[in-house]
Amino acid sequence: MDSEEKKGKKTTKKQIILRVLNITVVVSFGIFLVYYLLNQIDISDLKRAFLGMYMPTLIMALLIMLISNFFRAYR
Repeated sequence: MDSEEKKGKKTTKKQIILRVLNITVVVSFGIFLVYYLLNQIDISDLKRAFLGMYMPTLIMALLIMLISNFFRAYR
């Protein structure tokens, strides 16, 4: 049984290392993409885009999102 326990511990260590590596790569790639994309636009353009949104549609979309999340959690 000792060899099976060692083998089980070895696979869990390997899984943990691969999971941490996967998370690190995904987060790093995400940060790079956000930095790269935001570096190409001005903050004033971004501000103008957010302030120029049609508010009734934005509020309706937020309500639909909240209601769907509520029903998903209720289920």
